[in-house]
Amino acid sequence: MQTTKFYVYLHKRKDNGVVFYVGKGTERRLKRTSSRNKAWKEIVNSVGYDIEILHTFDSEVEALAKEHELLNKPKPEWCLVNKRKTNSVLEIDYNEVNEWLEYSPESATGLRWKKAKRSVIPGKDAGSIFRTSSNLYYSTRLNDKLYLNHRLVYVLCHGHIDSSLVVHHKDKNGQNNLIENLELITQAENSRDTIKQHREGNGVTRRVKPSGAVDYVANWMEDGQNHRKCFLVKKIGSEEEARQLALDYRAKKIKELSDKGYGYSNNP
Repeated sequence: MQTTKFYVYLHKRKDNGVVFYVGKGTERRLKRTSSRNKAWKEIVNSVGYDIEILHTFDSEVEALAKEHELLNKPKPEWCLVNKRKTNSVLEIDYNEVNEWLEYSPESATGLRWKKAKRSVIPGKDAGSIFRTSSNLYYSTRLNDKLYLNHRLVYVLCHGHIDSSLVVHHKDKNGQNNLIENLELITQAENSRDTIKQHREGNGVTRRVKPSGAVDYVANWMEDGQNHRKCFLVKKIGSEEEARQLALDYRAKKIKELSDKGYGYSNNP
């Protein structure tokens, strides 16, 4: 019997390729037009859309976690019309978590198991690396649900999290789950903080990959499409040089487009 696969998908405008919707599903959900919001239907009816499957997973909880990550940290060039950005967050039951886990400042993951079950050993650090496009976190599977450790730590120490809020790492290190390093902020604050870290406001983006590698990206629009060129710091030698190369390359592209009569302004 074939195992059902879950996926995270993107809907892109046909006229310019801009992503306007992120979703998760299985089977034919990505092609269905029912149960879509008004903004989604307006875009589809006016310009049409293309579909891209971004990731596939064996379990729904993993697909849910990836959907939640993309909705709360969308790429700067996306223009999402999703209404329910926070409903993908798994609600955390304090009593359920407290039965199995305890907060431990000495643990590398922030959590330790309290009870034995199968391969679970009491006193052992709980969690494994959870990789996203922008950071590394710890996650723990509990009763067939996948949770991010920093959210579990916050619940264990404070009792509850409003699902509309984000547990933010003050030092930007997603693996530092000491309770004094965690704070609750809104989705809007989190998005602004993410953009502030990576976008310079001059058409150049600084990116930190999960591996720790840093690059600078020159961004520009041409014929209604987003274009970019990456300059890897490790290959070039220093951040300052990589950043300057990205700035120079973008300036060159803007001049070329202006000379062709595109009327391009120097805005990112």
